[in-house]
Amino acid sequence: MDLAITRKQNDELLLSRLGEIRSGQALDVLEPFAKAYLGLFYDIDNQIPPRERLDLLANSEIAHAVEQGFIAALSAMPSISATKFVVAMQTDEPMGEGYIALAGMDRLNYGDGVEPEQLPNSSVKTAIWAHYANNTFHEDSWLAGIYQRRPELAAEALLELWHACIERDVLLLPGFSDVYKGDPYQEIIRNTAIPLLSIWKTLRATDLARIFRAALNFCDHSKLSDSVNAALPHLQQYSIRHQVYWVSTAFLLNPDAKGQNFIQFMGQEKIKLLPMMDYVTNILRDDDCLHEKFSASGYASLVRCLGQKFTPQEDRYNNLSDITLKVLWFFYKLASFRDSSAKTALDSLRKIRVLKLYTEVFDYMGAIQASLVKGVPVPTFTDFVSGLRDESRLKKKINWSDRQ
Repeated sequence: MDLAITRKQNDELLLSRLGEIRSGQALDVLEPFAKAYLGLFYDIDNQIPPRERLDLLANSEIAHAVEQGFIAALSAMPSISATKFVVAMQTDEPMGEGYIALAGMDRLNYGDGVEPEQLPNSSVKTAIWAHYANNTFHEDSWLAGIYQRRPELAAEALLELWHACIERDVLLLPGFSDVYKGDPYQEIIRNTAIPLLSIWKTLRATDLARIFRAALNFCDHSKLSDSVNAALPHLQQYSIRHQVYWVSTAFLLNPDAKGQNFIQFMGQEKIKLLPMMDYVTNILRDDDCLHEKFSASGYASLVRCLGQKFTPQEDRYNNLSDITLKVLWFFYKLASFRDSSAKTALDSLRKIRVLKLYTEVFDYMGAIQASLVKGVPVPTFTDFVSGLRDESRLKKKINWSDRQ
């Protein structure tokens, strides 16, 4: 591209269309300027600030009109569906209007007299969809602001986009990782997690776990429980790991009512117990995740599930295995309760024949529970394990093949 020639041609052709350009009606003119602004022309140095790239293509009067046109087009642009953006994304034929929307939102972000709150909802949605469908070399710094300042609208836009993706068999949902990550957008999660669980049937197990964890943190638990319970009769359509996360979440939400069903589902199958143990541990170690203290009977159900299958094991250096330590953490949490429900839960475990190996562990836990009632501080997990080992209360299971 010879920029000098292009600039001269634009000056000759576009001066008569300034009004149309300023009003955002001349989409055919605005689209190539938007691409240049966003850094999509290899002939224009991306190190040049976006606004100055316009000056390379036209005189200052036209460039300023284009800049105004980007913003005006956001309101004047016809409504575009999320499905059209998904189709464009799949066919690798980006929407021209999308580039204009992105350029307009970027100019607004620099303060041109219009706030995103003043834009029509459809315009903001178009810009969000364009961000994910139209790949550019430009950072859309305005997006985080929309997510923070207009979370309900952002949630609505994302759900429409995700629904369109799911209908067209797109496996990875654009924008999902932006929201459901370590520092999440809480309001967007509140408005998307439960609906997303009901429509996204082909998600990866890791994504399902991520949604559940976010929902447990930020969504209404009664609504989440209703959604999970409605799905439980239909779990056969999912993989084993998916089923584990659904059943475990139902249990975490209502451990007293769901404990028996949880135990029966898990059985003694490692393919279920291992992912369940990691998932549940991560949830329960987050004090805010369940909004209230997990029940003693819930920890008893976990001990019942895991204690029989994963009996105490040591390596050749007499160190407890990682799995043994993970299982003992549930014993420790039950021992750390001060109220009477803990003794009841512990007594129920004593009656289970397959847990007789832990009789001395249960005695140790009972002594801790009794001391807590008297005001003794809760021991650390390290001290709990050390106490069991110092008093030789951890018994390894002896198989017939180990006998001499």
